[in-house]
Amino acid sequence: MLLPLESPGLFHLYKLLLFKNVFRSLHQMAGRPRGLCALIMIPALIVFDTTARAQNTALDNDIEELRKRGPSGANDDRIIDDWLTIQFDKLTGGDDAARAREQFMHELDRLRNAPESTERFTEALAKRLGAGIKTELEKAPPPPTARAETMVLALIEADDQRTAPGLTAALKFPAVSVRYLGAKGLQRIRDSLSTNPINEVRHVVRVLGDVGATEANAVVVERIYRAMSFANPDAEVFGAIAQVLQGRVQRYRDGAALDDTAESAILDYLSGRQTSAQQAAPIIRELAALLRLDVERYDRQNLQPRARDSIERRIDMCESAIERITGLTGGDVRGVMKQGGAGVAPAMKLELFKWTGTQREAGALNAAPWNVAREAP
Repeated sequence: MLLPLESPGLFHLYKLLLFKNVFRSLHQMAGRPRGLCALIMIPALIVFDTTARAQNTALDNDIEELRKRGPSGANDDRIIDDWLTIQFDKLTGGDDAARAREQFMHELDRLRNAPESTERFTEALAKRLGAGIKTELEKAPPPPTARAETMVLALIEADDQRTAPGLTAALKFPAVSVRYLGAKGLQRIRDSLSTNPINEVRHVVRVLGDVGATEANAVVVERIYRAMSFANPDAEVFGAIAQVLQGRVQRYRDGAALDDTAESAILDYLSGRQTSAQQAAPIIRELAALLRLDVERYDRQNLQPRARDSIERRIDMCESAIERITGLTGGDVRGVMKQGGAGVAPAMKLELFKWTGTQREAGALNAAPWNVAREAP
C-alpha cells in the first residue's frame, strides 16, 4: 500500500509547498553568505529526493505485485493510473527526450509481455493507458507534439480495442502528425472493435465522421477512410463515410484545391461492399458533386501536372464507383477524358450531364432512390 505521502496527488502538493518554503528562505537570506544558503537548501533537496524515490519504489513494487495477480477494482486501477502518470511525467524534452521515449515504451512492453503478467492485468493496462492518454492529450494547453506522438505510438503498439478513447482523442489534436497516428491506431483495432459494446463502436464511428468532415490534411483523411472500412459495416458507418465525403466536397466548393486521391481508399472499400440504396444514396450524391467539381476544374488551362493527374485519377475512380454502386449506365466521362483532344473538356461536360442532368433534362442519377439534384450543385 502507498504511504500517505507517497500518494501522487499529496506528493505533488508536498513538493510545491516544499519549494515554496525553500524559495522563501532563500529570499529572506538574500545578502547572506552563499554557503549559508546552501546549508538551508541541501536538507530540503535531500528530503525531496528521498520522498520521490520512496514514492517511485513503492509504486513500482505495487505494479510488480499487481501484474502477477491481476487487478480487481478501483484501488488497483488507481495504482495503474498513478504508475502511468509517473511514466508520462518522464516524457520531457531536452537532451534526454529520445532516451525517455525509449524507456517509456520499454517499460510498457515489459509489463505487457512478461510471462508473469496476467491477461487480466494486460487488459486493464490497455484500458487505463487509453483513458490516461486521452486525459493527457485533452489538456489545455496540449502537451508538446513529440510527447503526444510517443503516447499515441504506445497506444498503437498496444494493439488493443480498449485504447480507443486515447486514439479518438488523438484525432482532435492540433498537430497533424498526432492526428495521423490516431487514425492509424484506429485502423489497426478497427475490426476488433466489433466485440465492444455497440455504443462504444458508434462513438468511434461518430468521431471519425465528425473529424474527417473537417480535416484539411489529405493524408489524414485517407487514413480516416481506412479506419472506417469495417469488415461488417452498418448504417452508422455508411452515414459517417457520407459525412466525410460531404465535408471534402464542401471544402472543394469553398475553393480548396483537392490535389490528392484520398478517396481511393474508401472507393476501393465500397466497391466490395453490398449496400442498400438507402445506405448508398447519400454517398452517391457526394460522389456526383465531386465528379462535377472535378470536370469543371479540368476545363481550366492553368492546371499544374500534379493537379491534373490527381483530378484524372479521381474522375476515373468516382465514375467507376457510381456505376458499380448504382448499377446504372450514364455518361462516359472517363472514356472521353482518356481520348483527349482539343475539345476534351466540353465533351466531358456533356457526358457528365448524362449522370447529373441539366435544368432541362434529367440524368441517370436524378431519379429515386439516388435523388441527385439537377447538375449536382
